Amino acid sequence: MHSHFRAKSVALAALLALLVLPGALLAKPNPGAPGRGFRLAARAVGFLTVNRIYCGLSATGEVCVDSGGSSTIGGGYWPKGSPQQYVFNSGLQVAGSIDPTAATATFTWKDTTGAWFFDASGTVPSGDQVFPIYNYQDRNDQLNWPAAAYVPIGDASEDVFDPALRGLPSASQGDIWTMAWDGNPGLTAGRPHPLGIAVESRGLAWNYPTFNNDVIYFIYTFYNISAAGSCPTNPYASSRPAMQDILKPLGTRFQALNNAAYSV
Repeated sequence: MHSHFRAKSVALAALLALLVLPGALLAKPNPGAPGRGFRLAARAVGFLTVNRIYCGLSATGEVCVDSGGSSTIGGGYWPKGSPQQYVFNSGLQVAGSIDPTAATATFTWKDTTGAWFFDASGTVPSGDQVFPIYNYQDRNDQLNWPAAAYVPIGDASEDVFDPALRGLPSASQGDIWTMAWDGNPGLTAGRPHPLGIAVESRGLAWNYPTFNNDVIYFIYTFYNISAAGSCPTNPYASSRPAMQDILKPLGTRFQALNNAAYSV
């Protein structure tokens, strides 16, 4: 099998391959034919249906969730169009801590918290949309494809991709791209405060070579957005320019919202 990615790993980038195994786990209702409905622009829910897998998506960080927003219908079907449901819902959960022993620490306390973009307990997840879901199979999304959604070139995340793919809008037969964060203090999900993380998500799928039509891929890049973009030294200088244009105001917004919420 020819690989579409370079073998070199990248810090803060995760590659997940979801392989649906044969079996007969039935669930209803049938998700229907891919591409149902007509949408005028990228939105908060969507789906990845390039090959034989149907995976519903949410711009808040949930994966293989019902793309209609239902909390009682599953979101991962194989083969698509059948009633064979294999995934009800999944998504990202991130934890982080501040280490007082770090060389740059100017405090004596240690703080640990998390970001629940997916929460199976029933609690409202802490993920919040930054960008809606863009699907390169959708013609309108193609015409409005964000600059940051192009295959990375110019920062460390480019190393996940073959050089021939860098700078293209889509690396696969139909990428999806979205971005979420946990910076909203109104969505703490029982935490003392938000963690300060943004996640860039890219879904990829192919119908070739043989057996790859039963696999979907997700690449996640995590960004610490707890620093204001107006800092004298650009805290996001290591990111590509199009991503800096997002992270700078997002960091400023994170500080403004949370300083007000917690009287900092």
